[in-house]
Amino acid sequence: MSFASGLRFEPLAVVPYNQPGHGAVAGIATRDRNCEHFDELLLSELLGNNEMRIISMVAAFAVMGGVALAQSPSTSEKLGVNSALGIAPATQDFVTEAANSGEFEIQSSKLALDRGDQVSKPFAERMIADHQKVGLQLKTLVQSKSIKVTIPNGVSSAQQSMLDKLKSLKGADFDKKYRDDQYSGHKSALSLFQRYAKNGDDPDLKQWAEQTAPTLQHHLKMAQELNGSASN
Repeated sequence: MSFASGLRFEPLAVVPYNQPGHGAVAGIATRDRNCEHFDELLLSELLGNNEMRIISMVAAFAVMGGVALAQSPSTSEKLGVNSALGIAPATQDFVTEAANSGEFEIQSSKLALDRGDQVSKPFAERMIADHQKVGLQLKTLVQSKSIKVTIPNGVSSAQQSMLDKLKSLKGADFDKKYRDDQYSGHKSALSLFQRYAKNGDDPDLKQWAEQTAPTLQHHLKMAQELNGSASN
């Protein structure tokens, strides 16, 4: 029995992608989707052989422990497997990534207030205000409902590297990087919140994710418009 059996696969766009260690994603469209091991083949082609071995081992331990893949440690969330398959993050993963993402938006936008152009600054002010509010909501909810999770301080190591890169830039280079980061960051955050809102474990956090997702959707639209203004 395949480890992801029972999961519903959405149609994938056919995008040629050939690199050493990866299969040709274009071949997925012509493969029999009903074959017994279609899900493993799909993940292998999307992630590459090395990553696939890691996911397979994680899944094996999850099955032995009677735990679903989505509830395994954060490997699957960090590698983007959960996002690719539409699987809700584990509650701790959701809280960690939500807090990290919000803090990144705040810190990067504070840099934009100092270094950004006149188009970026109003956007940055809105991001700081909104994400400070969202962060406070998360902390209040976790404390008031005694939800057994840990809210991290600061950003992830990857986000810190992104901040360090921003700090090294000025002028048009800074604006481009800031805008690109805002778009990609809000796209990832929206996926995180939508997946937890749909199938998250904790009912209170699930409701909060559902209520917060429209704000992130609006932020993503604003980030797209901000990127569009750069070419005008």
